[in-house]
Amino acid sequence: MKKPLVSIIMPVYNGADYLGKAIESAIAQNYENKEIIVVNDGSDDGGATAAVIKSFGDKIIAVEKENGGVSSALNLGISVMKGQYFAWLSHDDMYKPDYLSRQVEMLEKNGLGDGNTVICCQASLIDAKGKRLFRPHKTLNGMKSGEEIYRLLISGGNICYFTMLIPKAAIDKVPPFNTSFKYVQDKLFWKSLAKNGCRFFFYGEELCLLRTYRGQLSEKLKPIYKDEMLKYLSPDIEALEKSFDPTLAKGILFYAAKRNLTAVKKKMKNLLKTKRVYGCGTALKCVYIRSKYLARQMIKKLYMIGRG
Repeated sequence: MKKPLVSIIMPVYNGADYLGKAIESAIAQNYENKEIIVVNDGSDDGGATAAVIKSFGDKIIAVEKENGGVSSALNLGISVMKGQYFAWLSHDDMYKPDYLSRQVEMLEKNGLGDGNTVICCQASLIDAKGKRLFRPHKTLNGMKSGEEIYRLLISGGNICYFTMLIPKAAIDKVPPFNTSFKYVQDKLFWKSLAKNGCRFFFYGEELCLLRTYRGQLSEKLKPIYKDEMLKYLSPDIEALEKSFDPTLAKGILFYAAKRNLTAVKKKMKNLLKTKRVYGCGTALKCVYIRSKYLARQMIKKLYMIGRG
């Protein structure tokens, strides 16, 4: 039986430093039926990014566009892809050689080729030089319904973008990546999939290498995080005002307290007070969650300093 065609889409903007390694990791997959689409999102680095892309010749499909952000680059890549499945690889991250073969194997082994199930592995964290970093984090396992994923996403959880193998059939049923978002466009897209009834299957193998370093785009965009989260959560808060769910409302409140999302916290606090479910216990838990988060961030900072 022929294996499904998988389209690896790589959006890049001024990413010459790591792009070559990312592309090499995609080419090196021990899964044959794949296409690699690299979308140069109007890089203005004197042709450095374009030169890296050109060096791979016909091993990849190169697409050029004016700068419009990650979402616009992904949407363009999706519009030209021919695969049955979509995989997103950033220009500074990497796949392990068996990433695609294991993802498809899990798909077939568990009978999940229904066009409505996303397959999700796990990721390891590496530094600028490729050395592995300690990464304490909670992992999901097994099948999760769209409702479970929706509740996770609006309570502060996320799914690492390049651990996912997404059916093109599911993508075609939801709006494209929203170009008005620069930082949480991935969360918004996963939320759309979840609300549309898409299932998510998780397993524990670490098949991706997520790079973290100073100066990466996600770091530069952090100042807009709070504004985007308010915009991202506003429709869900409005829905809660009409159909109140205390567990979900508190989940949003606690995440807002954790990340100091002042506007979101204020909205949720007022809503909970209106519904008479906000008391001293809830307020104290907000303080505890925020303090715990700050302590973890300090430990993380000290760990990174210790590694040089």
